[in-house]
Amino acid sequence: MNYQKPLLALFVFLLISVGTILAQNIAINTNGNLPDTSAALDISSTNKGLLIPRMTTTQMNAIPLPAAGLLIFNTTTSAVSVNTGTSASPIWVSVALANAAGWGLTGNAGTSASTNFIGTTDAVDFVTKTNNTERMRVSSGGNFAIGTATFDATNPEKFLVDAGTTTSVNAMYLKGTINSYLQINLSNKSTGTQASSDIVATANNGTETTNFIDLGINGGGFVYQSGNPIETGKFNDGYLLSAGNDMYMVNNNATKSMIFLTGGTATANERMRILYNGRVGIGLSDPNNPLAVKDSMEIRRVGTLSQLLFTNTAGTGDFRIGGDGGDIYWQGGGGRSLQMGSYWATVLGGDRQSSSFPSHVAGISGTGVLVQAQRSASVPLAIQGAASQTSNLTEWRNSSGTVLSIVNTTGQFGIGTTSANSTLSVGGSITVGFRSVSGATTIAATDYIVLNTGGSGTWTLPTISGCTGRVYKLINHGTTSITLSTGYKADNGGILITTLSSAAASNMIEIISDGTNWRLIR
Repeated sequence: MNYQKPLLALFVFLLISVGTILAQNIAINTNGNLPDTSAALDISSTNKGLLIPRMTTTQMNAIPLPAAGLLIFNTTTSAVSVNTGTSASPIWVSVALANAAGWGLTGNAGTSASTNFIGTTDAVDFVTKTNNTERMRVSSGGNFAIGTATFDATNPEKFLVDAGTTTSVNAMYLKGTINSYLQINLSNKSTGTQASSDIVATANNGTETTNFIDLGINGGGFVYQSGNPIETGKFNDGYLLSAGNDMYMVNNNATKSMIFLTGGTATANERMRILYNGRVGIGLSDPNNPLAVKDSMEIRRVGTLSQLLFTNTAGTGDFRIGGDGGDIYWQGGGGRSLQMGSYWATVLGGDRQSSSFPSHVAGISGTGVLVQAQRSASVPLAIQGAASQTSNLTEWRNSSGTVLSIVNTTGQFGIGTTSANSTLSVGGSITVGFRSVSGATTIAATDYIVLNTGGSGTWTLPTISGCTGRVYKLINHGTTSITLSTGYKADNGGILITTLSSAAASNMIEIISDGTNWRLIR
């Protein structure tokens, strides 16, 4: 066997070993150049490279007490790894890819998005630092964070910004320049029945269900279901939802309004306006009172009762409904009567012909309805029938609805009857009270009652009881004749009296005529 070549190789190795031990630096080359003074080992070649130990990740982690700066080629990750930790606590970091060029500080050219990138090829987060402090992280699952390395454990955020303790009021500030609208656009591409797109502001103690405010829109496949986190209508419905305490909508400008539009953004689509002073206009933009409604306002009953309540918490003052240049109609419908009432008397007054309200009417205790004249030339209460009126114009009834008196369409008045066939029709008896003028030689206007005005007729007198010792007589100083029932005596004063019989003095009544009216006294 020829041992010359192995011995020669051993001799060269020994020489190199001795040189390594004795020299300050070593050069390995084929041109005889001295080593660079800054290098302990200077290897130069035009057709060969440096081959470092090759091993798997398992083998790399099994190196006992690896020195800081130790290099190996990791065949598992196809990258050069260096220990940046200590021998006791090694930290292996990939420093280069075997199959890709590094990224230059002045830019790169000829790259391919599929093979050239900055990041990791294993299940390790990609971290960016400044001042040796982490500023940004892309997790191995693709979640992106700025200012934090911690994502929500249950619902990890795709994009998370944590400003931490800061003096800036802006956690994120987006801006641009365009002669059109500039927007933040969030779109949920799911077609599911519960999909929606939402922008949410959450309080420090908020959760997914409490203490947040949500601006959102339902997806095209949304289907309402009771019990949903957000129970809002149907597909493509937009909403502004608060799940906190009170909800404020504020215009912080002390002189400007809050305006609501529907049907488009044109000014003609304004539906409601709240002025800076709190006045609300519905259908108009210049309300002069706390609430002004254009044309019509409807209160629709869908339950057992619909109410418009006026509650006086001040204890004094009036509630007034006034018409300005137009009539006010109260109309009942649906087979229901229109009912009006008040705690005190109800005062009705029309034809006041003044823009101001009349003064409060006092002193009507015990009165249900008072019809008050507003001017001397007007009729306080007039009841006018229709052109084809057949029912009575008025009827007075008791609590059970029984008619007590009427005025029919021809103006005839019936008392105690439901109909009238003369100017005055009386059903039942008439009781007349008298005023005492005993011993009087003259009769004052307040001492008599007018019983008949002109003309002839029949007057049936009631029976007078309790009149013992007094004389009642008929004195006619006029020319009108009168017919009396039996049981009365008359002093005719030269005037013709017919159908008169005598009776005891205790059962007489005195009737005086001034020639025009018959007046009864006692």
